[in-house]
Amino acid sequence: DEALQGWFGEGKLKGKGIALLKPTTFMNLSGQAASATMQRLSLGNTSVLCAVDEIQLDTGRLKLSSGGSDGGHNGLTSMIAELGDNDFRRMRLGVGPYRKEEAPDGLKGFVLSKFRADEAELLKATLELGCQVLEEWMVEGADDAGFVKATSFGNAKSRQPKELLEKSPEPQSEPEPKPATEGLPQGAPEVAERQIAHVPYESKGLAIWQTLKALFGAKRK
Repeated sequence: DEALQGWFGEGKLKGKGIALLKPTTFMNLSGQAASATMQRLSLGNTSVLCAVDEIQLDTGRLKLSSGGSDGGHNGLTSMIAELGDNDFRRMRLGVGPYRKEEAPDGLKGFVLSKFRADEAELLKATLELGCQVLEEWMVEGADDAGFVKATSFGNAKSRQPKELLEKSPEPQSEPEPKPATEGLPQGAPEVAERQIAHVPYESKGLAIWQTLKALFGAKRK
């Protein structure tokens, strides 16, 4: 969507409207795309969750937070500047640890490098957890209570060892009715619970978007 400066998709999850945006701007301008999308959809800051890679978290870790500084992440710097506040939600997915002495090509080379086989295996489980957390947050609602519940689930499970992360059973819940699609734009994907297909993680910087796109069916208009 040229007006939004990004790849954009929307649909419904358990009857609730959701939208997914991947800015196509440079990282340090990504807040412009977020701001334009929020204006189109009339969204407040706390209705937005920004998923970013985080070099200060080990690969396999996931952390949710609300508010706070940019932590040196250029994308978050742009978001704070364009949204006028720092009170939006964040999901930080670890791609670290980044150690200068072990990265001859610097930070840019590190985040564009490929994952090792063992890292990719762990990342797949962590990204699937991230999508579960996102689903829970979107179904619970964008208020503080819903985010606290999703944060508690996601942060606690992310701290578990790799074996527990992969084998921990999912909480059982009552079957949900199939979401209605009335009122959606023509061609908008119906978003239902489904298993995530294997996604080739080409690089640390692309892994988050590739997985979210697979789950939510985001498309370019």
